Amino acid sequence: MTSPDFLLPSAAKTRRQFLSQVGMVGGTGMVMAAMAAWGSSMASATEVPPDLRGSGKGKV
Repeated sequence: MTSPDFLLPSAAKTRRQFLSQVGMVGGTGMVMAAMAAWGSSMASATEVPPDLRGSGKGKV
């Protein structure tokens, strides 16, 4: 009986490869959650929402 590839030491993955596979399964939110769990998430320096212009009804 052979072991699955993911159990073999030669099949070690980089963080990027792992996050790519996480993204395929769970999307961006899951990737961001994984990065936050590792302390690698991106923080925004913005303290207030941006000032938006226009009516919000699209171009006229």
